Amino acid sequence: MKHAILLIIILAVLFLPTPSYAEDKGPETVAVEATEKGWRYFGIGDKATALKRFRQATILDPGYAPAYYGVAYIYSLQDRLSLAIQYYRKAIELADSPDTHAYSNLGLALIKLGKRAEGLQMVQKALAIDPDNSEAHIGLASFYCAEKNGKLAREHLERGKSLGAQPGPELIGLLKTTCP
Repeated sequence: MKHAILLIIILAVLFLPTPSYAEDKGPETVAVEATEKGWRYFGIGDKATALKRFRQATILDPGYAPAYYGVAYIYSLQDRLSLAIQYYRKAIELADSPDTHAYSNLGLALIKLGKRAEGLQMVQKALAIDPDNSEAHIGLASFYCAEKNGKLAREHLERGKSLGAQPGPELIGLLKTTCP
């Protein structure tokens, strides 16, 4: 009889539900970890998995701005600009403090989509917060190139590069052909 009771207790302990990993931590912590994983996947070139992790983070904590920024950034790289714009706006809305990278990348996406006036406003907001934002200078280079002002486009391209920006070949090619 004692063995039967002992066996029942052992089986009960083994099969009792245990709290999951997500239940042990708050949604913010899990969202932060998912976003960090997303950037690690991005760092090794796995953008598809990075996007999954960022989207997972937005579900785990719908108020976590950096997750929305990650989603937007991947969509920008995929030239899914309408979606990128939507997620950059959400990241800006949710951010505790102004996110110059979200503003500058939103501006660049808007400029690429042909919404140059609004894009310029976003890039200018980024520069008002941080005059040394390299991405914002690249955004201005794109804006001025679209406006056929090669001189200012090249100035901002060089300023952005001097601050560490790595402009894509698309912009370099555009500057050579459109903004001589």
